[in-house]
Amino acid sequence: MKKKCCICKKPLENKWGNNPDGAFINGKFESFKPKDRCCNKCNTEFVILGRVLKMYGIKEERK
Repeated sequence: MKKKCCICKKPLENKWGNNPDGAFINGKFESFKPKDRCCNKCNTEFVILGRVLKMYGIKEERK
């Protein structure tokens, strides 16, 4: 059975997946279990964005 992305629930393209720690989804940072993995698309759209926002000290989406 193929593993699924913890964000979009689609099958992972590779057998390892990406670490979803720091994902920024719907205006807030999300927490995941240590064994969760995300796909390349979600890594690019949510995880990298979240890590960059954290690096600049942004806590949540501004309204």
